[in-house]
Amino acid sequence: MLSCRVITDEQIEELAALDRQIQKCIAQGNIVATLHTDLALHNRILVIADNEFLCEFSETLMLHIQRMEYTLLQTYGRSTLFPYTTLFRSP
Repeated sequence: MLSCRVITDEQIEELAALDRQIQKCIAQGNIVATLHTDLALHNRILVIADNEFLCEFSETLMLHIQRMEYTLLQTYGRSTLFPYTTLFRSP
């Protein structure tokens, strides 16, 4: 089942609040908080979708993404958002 078919107004507001928090973290240059909040946003979407396959797949995928993020943080440091600023830019 797709999230958009079962999502409530309250859940939309939860996701919007997480998105606002991500934007705030980006503006502050806080890469670690940005990554944690982004993960929370995507995990919330998965919970709303209530799709066991997607949850299991996402868990595996997130392990790979976290490994990549760790490498990027080691390479670029915690004080920079490069290259994340292009990924999290609002439309």
